[in-house]
Amino acid sequence: MEITALYEKPIVQKENWIIRNLQITQSYHELTLWMRHVIGPENVSWVAFATFASKTAGHCIRHEQLPDAFNDLLARLARKGGPKALAHQYLANPAARQTETHHGLLDSIYLRISRSVSYGNCVVYDELAPLFREFINRFQDDLRPNDAKLDRFLALLQPGPTHAGGQDPLREAFSNYYRARFDLKAKRKAEKILLANMLIGLHEQMRLQPMIEDAMAAPVLELVDDLSEWFTRLVDALPFGQQTLTAVLKDWFNSQLTETVMSISTPGLPMRLGHNVVSPTPQTRFPQVLQTIESPRVRELLARFNNSDNTLTGSAAENWARLDDRMGFIVDLFRSHQQNPALFTPPFTPDQQTAIRAGQVPDGAL
Repeated sequence: MEITALYEKPIVQKENWIIRNLQITQSYHELTLWMRHVIGPENVSWVAFATFASKTAGHCIRHEQLPDAFNDLLARLARKGGPKALAHQYLANPAARQTETHHGLLDSIYLRISRSVSYGNCVVYDELAPLFREFINRFQDDLRPNDAKLDRFLALLQPGPTHAGGQDPLREAFSNYYRARFDLKAKRKAEKILLANMLIGLHEQMRLQPMIEDAMAAPVLELVDDLSEWFTRLVDALPFGQQTLTAVLKDWFNSQLTETVMSISTPGLPMRLGHNVVSPTPQTRFPQVLQTIESPRVRELLARFNNSDNTLTGSAAENWARLDDRMGFIVDLFRSHQQNPALFTPPFTPDQQTAIRAGQVPDGAL
């Protein structure tokens, strides 16, 4: 049976950022269920994590994730109202964004955050959803390995490293998903899937780097711009220039955001990105088959991000705007939750799913 993953192109072409995010999240979930048929029900693939990362991105796009204290601080600075009215007025209405003028500091900050997060959400989905769909359609019924068939699929991917526009990490990742499908050894299979998940995670985080940096820097950059005259006088009185001061402010603010604000909501287990990863079961840090790692390639990636000690201690990110900081959290999240069945849970209720497929914002908590 062929799948279409919720009509990918119409999703990414939507101008309504809120609807687009909801449909991306739902589409990731549907791909998660199909990937379960391909690689087996014991382990989750990257799209399972992407489902709830996208759902969390939606909270950010709609300005629902920032604590009241942070909202109040920005509101006092800007002397403006709360963020939710702005979200629905400007994000759901492309015409309002097109004719955007100065809506005040708070509006500018939230709009910049939403634009960066929404764009990143779309960029990753536009690249990866079609590949997962194609992978599922080609291999879901295969009973034995066929290297020539795999090579034809891999030929769809661009050679070269991520930073040069290539997709080498994705080639390696999907090769490991394919090998995992036919591996009868539970530990080897789990390690292949973990490797695939980490490689896709690294690739997409590298692609997201500019969007994440811009979203997290938005409060500082907009504040500097809004207070440019005062800021220039301040810089003139200091022994270093504006670029240095702005960089220091961004670094400090990013650390505060990571520690106190940013989180990811997995089913029944919300986690702060600035805290250590929480295992789905308090009795064990990792699934039994991933307690220790035999694969040299998996060990290499874990060591690269300082997570080779088989603990979750130290997985907390200090500054989410830094790639290696993010990956330290992400690889431990992937490893500890790879066999968490809650990640197969739908991100929305049945009624909400119906509304989302129809291009509507559903009632209830999202």
